[in-house]
Amino acid sequence: MIKKLLFVFSYGLMALGSTLAQDPDVNLEGLERAGLDSLYSSMRGDVQKIPEVSWEVHLVTETSTLMARLNLYEKYGINKIDVPSRRAQALIKLLNRNDLKNLQKGDSLFIPQPLHLDFRAYAPFEHIWPAADKLDQLLLVDKTNQAFAAYEKGKLTRWGLVVTGKDETPTPTGRFNVNWKQPSRISTLSPALQKPKKGEKPSTETWFLKYVMNIHESRGIHFHQYFMPTSGPASHGCIRLGGPDARWLYAWTQPWETTVASDSAMVCHGTRCKVKKQGTPVLVLHKDPKGTPSFFTRVKGKPGVRVMPLPKSPYAVPAGTPQQKTFDQLRLAEERRIRLKAQSAASKKPKITPKPQPKVKQRIGKPNAKSQ
Repeated sequence: MIKKLLFVFSYGLMALGSTLAQDPDVNLEGLERAGLDSLYSSMRGDVQKIPEVSWEVHLVTETSTLMARLNLYEKYGINKIDVPSRRAQALIKLLNRNDLKNLQKGDSLFIPQPLHLDFRAYAPFEHIWPAADKLDQLLLVDKTNQAFAAYEKGKLTRWGLVVTGKDETPTPTGRFNVNWKQPSRISTLSPALQKPKKGEKPSTETWFLKYVMNIHESRGIHFHQYFMPTSGPASHGCIRLGGPDARWLYAWTQPWETTVASDSAMVCHGTRCKVKKQGTPVLVLHKDPKGTPSFFTRVKGKPGVRVMPLPKSPYAVPAGTPQQKTFDQLRLAEERRIRLKAQSAASKKPKITPKPQPKVKQRIGKPNAKSQ
């Protein structure tokens, strides 16, 4: 007991110091920075070499939230004040969308074994997507699992959690591209920018967004960093990311190329500006979750991760904007041109007919007397 109390005291000091020292945007639902940094930096190397993971369910039997958390850490050997322990703690919290501060008796947590693998080992996504192997980049959002996946040449490079639009303002599904990017901006839906209702005072609340990546120009749908609640879809249609994921995706994604250069490259419509080349392709798939999102499932009582099915081809996903439809027409026209050119070249090749072989006459001789 004394050992556990000493751990609580030292762990509390560590967490307090970390909270005071770090930027708010780095903190994802109150998780400790060192553990998260170690967890995210583990995603490197060939995803095909990542070993399989087994899963088990941990049932909370304690009435004390504190003891429930401490016993959990002790059970899995992650009750030390070091980076490996903090990384494993962050892993359990992220996967279960639970900061473990309000555990109740009867709660269950899904725990992977082992706990020290590449973070991609625990992803609710296929590690290899052959249909996307010709695309340098592809960003996928699974609304049901509330998670994203970044693929390079069909191989999973990174994944993480997202928060999409609530029922009143859902995130649209379909195929998009990253249009423009901006390091930071104030949301046009901020209460401070809205006209107050009669009898109400003007609001001073502004929503400050960081690492903004637009995918639907006319509707203003973006990826961006913002508060990540664990309860499920909560945004006004945008796709929220935690700080580390937002920074990484902002550096990884490519914006569109337009005929008119501007400081922000944000506005491109009408006759003055046209899109020459689209940015990183984005697929937003599936339906919103019913209740609190979770990608865990049990098949015949055995725990595991629910991996959502992927389309046969990225282009099988319907275009989400008129911009996509226009480029679809151009892409299909180019594919048809290449196909017809190949057919024409094949038809012009001279046909080589084989030379007729001379017939060999069979000579019928007299029977050999010796053989009779």
